[in-house]
Amino acid sequence: MMRHPSRLLNKQFISLLSVAFLLSILVGTASFYVMRVYRLVQPIWVEQAAYSQMPMVEFAYQIQNVGISSALLQNLGQRHLLQLFLLGIFAPSLLSWFYAPLLVVIPFLFTFLVIFGWTVYKRTGHIGYSICGILMFLSIAELTRHNWGIGSGFADWQSMLLLSSAALCLINALIAFELSWIRAFAVFVSFSVLARTTAVFYAVVICAPMLLLILIHQFKKERSWGIILKVFVNIVIILAPVAIVIFPQLEGMFLYYSPSHASQLSQPFLVSFNNILFRLLFPFLGTSFILVFVFLFLLHMLIGKSNREIINWRNGLFLLGLGFFFMSFTVMAFDIWESPENSSYYFLLLGVELFIGALVLNNSKVTRWLSAQSMPVWSVSDLAIGWWFAGFLGFLLMNGYTSNVPKEVMYIVPTLVLGAMTPFINVNKDSLYKSLSVGLVFIFLVVFFWNIHVNIKYANKITPEQVAFRNVEYEMATVVSSLPPEATWQSFVSVDWGIPVSLLSQYESGEYHRSGVVDFYNKKDYWDTWYPGLSLDELQSEIYNQASNCADAVVVLRDPEIMPTDMEEYSYKIAAYMAIQVQNGENWKFLSKINGWPVGTRYAVYLNEIHNTDRNCQK
Repeated sequence: MMRHPSRLLNKQFISLLSVAFLLSILVGTASFYVMRVYRLVQPIWVEQAAYSQMPMVEFAYQIQNVGISSALLQNLGQRHLLQLFLLGIFAPSLLSWFYAPLLVVIPFLFTFLVIFGWTVYKRTGHIGYSICGILMFLSIAELTRHNWGIGSGFADWQSMLLLSSAALCLINALIAFELSWIRAFAVFVSFSVLARTTAVFYAVVICAPMLLLILIHQFKKERSWGIILKVFVNIVIILAPVAIVIFPQLEGMFLYYSPSHASQLSQPFLVSFNNILFRLLFPFLGTSFILVFVFLFLLHMLIGKSNREIINWRNGLFLLGLGFFFMSFTVMAFDIWESPENSSYYFLLLGVELFIGALVLNNSKVTRWLSAQSMPVWSVSDLAIGWWFAGFLGFLLMNGYTSNVPKEVMYIVPTLVLGAMTPFINVNKDSLYKSLSVGLVFIFLVVFFWNIHVNIKYANKITPEQVAFRNVEYEMATVVSSLPPEATWQSFVSVDWGIPVSLLSQYESGEYHRSGVVDFYNKKDYWDTWYPGLSLDELQSEIYNQASNCADAVVVLRDPEIMPTDMEEYSYKIAAYMAIQVQNGENWKFLSKINGWPVGTRYAVYLNEIHNTDRNCQK
């Protein structure tokens, strides 16, 4: 008996939900274990903690002191609102739990996997193949890594998953238009921007052209302005509350990310290209992912081609592989780019795979099989998938983007998986997808568990320098924990100890002491950004005045005449001035001495004896 199409769809959707749920739980469990190893073995990484754990602990402190409503209002200017608000409203006690970010990001991962799998299913008609698409995404090398993995707490994962879900909704609207996809898109964009406010720029780059494509496509189809009005009204109603929250932050974001203040922007094209692909994206994806991506993409490009076209492809792959071989040795021999070993390795890897592909296409059985397949059908949704990759990559390259962290490039990953699995709509390839699914499921599962194994080993690996650094963190946390309740503090040394030490004080003793009450940077660009027009003398006086009026305790260089080896000279002059003034000031009482960083550096801790009622903190 023929089953009703709606029942079949329900069955397929339930299967997709079940698999996505189980895999999300598996990823969450693996990430928790990796992060636990990191927490017990490694020093706390400042940049990671600054974007994840620290805002949560600070928010918990505010809730305790002023209540949830006031705390929410005070944090409307935060760049990462969503995680704070969800935990603060529904589980405030978990804000001080190191692993709490996983409780936020895993539901978003589950939602993304469901929509992603459904998109692959609608484009191929094969549920097993759509599950392969989910597994391919989960085979990313750094998915469970402690520094940039999904459990690290970086809001970029939340934002990327939500914005990708929004883009997938638009792709589904292009496949089969429904207003519900448009509403879902607007909801996901709202959450994505709340997760990371700078995602507003990425949403415009990725989604605005897709939305325009939908409007043009539907207008041509219906010849009515009514559909455009409906789409516009639905989007405005849903996005309006978030726009009210985000709009006041736009000026600050433009200032912070302008080329004059963001040194990682406006770099030469080739420098940006090398950085994005070979230093960030490829290591983030991993070798196995890249190899499977190239295989699947080439397979889909060759399906249905004539013998003559396949011969042309074979010759092209051979020449391109030869070019990659040449580039591999050239970048190493002439040291063309920074970290040439990265680009050399990936050029060599791609060259080998393309050569193998050219050899395989020499086989007459392979060419006959490819030619016998029906040609895939081009659709307007294919254009949206291509834009997602090309548009966002072009946006980064046009801005000369460089970085040492993959916060931005991860937004490209979902479209790479989608482009590899189903670059064209083709629902008449059941035998092909069935054959591919068997092999791909095995490969992706092996890669997934291997990556977990590697990431656990990586989290356990610690150098003598990291051991020494971790010891300094714990020694400082012990001293900070001994401060009077509610006491604030600030360090004026080469390392920003405030975040990891305040966190350790909370985690180890339950005593949270706020840091960052006085500005101090180890980069002249930051000083110029936030204190424009001040001379060095004026800046030194301003920072010391802040410390005297705002900090209950300070950590300074015990030997101000010796500049730490990892400190910028301009910032060192401010730190040395602070140390001399504190050590000779009558209102500062010596509390403790600490071994600092780098090894051989010494710190001193002083208490501010000016009573709170006699201070005038205006920071």
